[in-house]
Amino acid sequence: MGNEVLGELNRHAAAIGSDLRLVQGAGGNLSGKDGDLVWVKASGTRFGEALQRPIFVGVDGPRARAEVLSVEDLRHVVVELADERAARPSIETALHVLLPHRYVFHVHSVGAIAAAAQRTPAAVLDRLREVAPTGWVPYAKPGIALARAVLAAQEEAGPTEETVFLLGNHGLLTAAATADRARELIDEAEAALRGDGDRPLDATAGDPEVVAPAGSLDAAAARLLTGGVLTPDEAVFLGSRPFADAAGRGGSLVVTPEGGVEVDGELSADAREIALSFVAVAQHADPAAPVRYLDENEVGALVDWEAEKWRRGMER
Repeated sequence: MGNEVLGELNRHAAAIGSDLRLVQGAGGNLSGKDGDLVWVKASGTRFGEALQRPIFVGVDGPRARAEVLSVEDLRHVVVELADERAARPSIETALHVLLPHRYVFHVHSVGAIAAAAQRTPAAVLDRLREVAPTGWVPYAKPGIALARAVLAAQEEAGPTEETVFLLGNHGLLTAAATADRARELIDEAEAALRGDGDRPLDATAGDPEVVAPAGSLDAAAARLLTGGVLTPDEAVFLGSRPFADAAGRGGSLVVTPEGGVEVDGELSADAREIALSFVAVAQHADPAAPVRYLDENEVGALVDWEAEKWRRGMER
């Protein structure tokens, strides 16, 4: 039975990993439960590699549930390990083992991030409730704090066969009885948040010194990008103030007066995917909605965190 659950996870991971509008770099995580065994994506692995090498580890569910709200490094509860490079369970293992649903899928999707950056996302939550029971989770540091916040939202929503969670300044979480339904919820939520007419993203095309050509951003989108950090992965992989304006205020990703984004220096493959996705986030964001950025303490807690340094060590 475990092979069936793992096969479902690998199939969906590979498909999701082929779409940069859903996940970038080593971001996101999936899980599936098979009795006492919980398969969860390993930290630092990439969805798109799921059919080429192992990206999931099996953890002892009962033992993990007893410890995940007090211990961050859960390598000691791994009981199924196929690849030493995929040795550490996801930072988000706590929420995966504690939610009751059999399959839990977490992505950093463009529409969800644009919506989750709003200070008051009531309107987008109404749209998501047309898809499935929906929980709003204000920003919490990934790991134990986020798991507690998700569980609080689940408790408020009550028992549900399926749930969509919008994670403030982070992304989207879906939970369902089957892997197919968990994936369908991602697609339906993204269609509700950004529509389904935009083009796929390609981080390998064009000039390596240009993330987005001139004309990609209007004034409101440019202000969104240069205003600060929106999510944990943006902070960890792009820096504490990644997008600079034309006057040079900010980091190495320069938003030009012509509405493009150029690279001042070098950008890893993972970082380029993340940067490109944030251009798409800015394009989909509601220009009239007040934005919440991560504050200096929240950013510092991420970039100095040992668990995130582990992921950075596996960066492409």
